[in-house]
Amino acid sequence: MTEKQALYFMEVYQKKNIALAADGLFVSRPVLSRAISELEREFSAQLFARSNTGVEPTDAGAMLHDLISDITTNYNTVVAGIKGLHDTKSSRLLRFGVSPTNAYRIYNTLLRGFIEAYPDVSLSVIECPSRESISLLQNGGTDVAFTPQAISESYLEALDGYRVQFSLGVSLSSPLAGKTAISISDIISVNLGHLCSTMPLEEVFNSYFSAYDKEPNVIDRSTDLRLLKKMVQDGILAVVLPDDMMCGWEDIAVVPLDFFNASTHKLVWNTLVKHNSAFDDLISYAKQIFVVE
Repeated sequence: MTEKQALYFMEVYQKKNIALAADGLFVSRPVLSRAISELEREFSAQLFARSNTGVEPTDAGAMLHDLISDITTNYNTVVAGIKGLHDTKSSRLLRFGVSPTNAYRIYNTLLRGFIEAYPDVSLSVIECPSRESISLLQNGGTDVAFTPQAISESYLEALDGYRVQFSLGVSLSSPLAGKTAISISDIISVNLGHLCSTMPLEEVFNSYFSAYDKEPNVIDRSTDLRLLKKMVQDGILAVVLPDDMMCGWEDIAVVPLDFFNASTHKLVWNTLVKHNSAFDDLISYAKQIFVVE
């Protein structure tokens, strides 16, 4: 399999249409079809099956897609590591990927103390959705990430940090404030709010609410936690957030949502990348902190 064949295969896999893939690659359809045929002969398997709208990958095609994806990720990671060899010897820069919903907690539990203990470290915090932080980590864009995402890649190593439960924040005057757990039926008609960030909220909510032939009544998606807090205190809405984000909110009851499982947030790093001494110091410090946690 050549690099060009791999490129052609991935384009067809993504577009699921020979004509569209050929247009995107600026090659003729016969050239593209021939490349796929050569791959099928090499692997002795059909990689795509024709459909009414184009082509669909077979099981063999899906396996080849995963192989090429892994090769590409590993290649990019090693390239980034090689380019950074000089910097890792002289620099104390640490690039940290973190999602919007756990940025405050990880700063208080880990980063603030680490910065105080190692004032010579230059810290670059990159706030992005959890899935994106893992992608950056795989491609050498960050040194470490803090995420609840499941880690399956053998070259990624993780250190468990703390567990987080999605919960409902309600005014103390609300009947829901006295509950020990909140179910979907409890909030069918409740005005809801949550952060404008990539979280599994809407997908999970919609799937559970659909069982009642309803949709969640989300009246505010905000980037301002202070606004959400004030609206809860005033009884205008109930907010859905990780419980640690509502810690210390006055006049607000925080009640676990029974349809969200608690998730373990982990410190993750790429073992294929050559790290600098600042990274070594962070891992050592984190192991002490999270053992206490």
